[in-house]
Amino acid sequence: MTNCYGCNAQGNLISETIGLCRDCIEDDFERHHAHLEGVHRRVRADFDMPLMSPREPDGLACDVCARSCSMIPGQSGYCSVRHNIGGDIAIDSETAGAAYVELRHDPLPGSCGASFACPGCSAAGFPKYSYSRGAESGYKCLVVNYNSCNFNCLFCQHWSFREKATAEYLMTPEQVVQQIDDSVACLCFTGGDSAPQIEHALQVAELAARETRGRILRLCWETNGSQRHSYIQRIARLAFESGGLIKIELKAFSPKIHYALCGISNRQVLNNFRALQKVAPQRPETPLAAASTVLVPGYITPGEIWRIGQFMASRGSETPYALLAFFPHFYLNDLPSTSREHADAALEAALDSGLKKLHIGNKFFIEHETYI
Repeated sequence: MTNCYGCNAQGNLISETIGLCRDCIEDDFERHHAHLEGVHRRVRADFDMPLMSPREPDGLACDVCARSCSMIPGQSGYCSVRHNIGGDIAIDSETAGAAYVELRHDPLPGSCGASFACPGCSAAGFPKYSYSRGAESGYKCLVVNYNSCNFNCLFCQHWSFREKATAEYLMTPEQVVQQIDDSVACLCFTGGDSAPQIEHALQVAELAARETRGRILRLCWETNGSQRHSYIQRIARLAFESGGLIKIELKAFSPKIHYALCGISNRQVLNNFRALQKVAPQRPETPLAAASTVLVPGYITPGEIWRIGQFMASRGSETPYALLAFFPHFYLNDLPSTSREHADAALEAALDSGLKKLHIGNKFFIEHETYI
């Protein structure tokens, strides 16, 4: 059992890493902000990553995401892959235009968090955006995993990206597009997160769209949604025109809980999601925007899910939303898996908020009982 640093409450839904219960984070955030900042700094130090976003008065501004880093020559941004190299913001000094990525081909129907709503795995979008009335069996998704992220999520499922921003993973946009053959029906940018290397992702997407003009190739993103608005607009255009889907992980609605779990505010994320929902009704054949949330025990409560759901439903009750079961890992490995009761209550809260297209994912992680 772990005692809460703030109120001395005790329970198995308080992570020793965070050291605070949800109520203390919400009710007295300013008093505990320094403690939470220290938590994230220690995690960053374990991987020899920048502890904070640099804000050098005479530095060069990086404008791709909500971090708004400003770096002097030789300095790295918070993501640790963007650097001030000779007065330019660049990923690598040796391979111009390259980014740190890993590629894989996933057969369709796939296992992404929005598969229940996308044209590759459902009845949506046929025939304009899909090869089949149902799942596109026989086709593949080319997954582009970016070894970078501008968040510091304590429950990151793909944390190993932190160790893979090395020369062996550098690929140019042309090298990525060469992996697209006639069996590839969608191209999905994920990670880590593509946000720190968004120019590369956009170059890949635009080149792929040109190379495959005249046939179906959906351009999709799974992202934390923290890109600058101008980049979200470009992503949205590419996804919209190709029949692709943008899934943003709304990790929390409360900015305080979001900071505790991820080390950053969610203001830009929510603003970008609103922007996507404004565009989505213009393409009714298949969803443009979707969201997911990991049900972290003790921190992402049914009440938090209701607030997220109400935020989404007020702008589009048909927006797909996936509730993902949590399992103990990374720096929250002392919390239990999502319980059946937690998942049921979260699903009920999402329904009560007004959302209509819901899904529970990672069911095999739900504690005690397989979710049917």
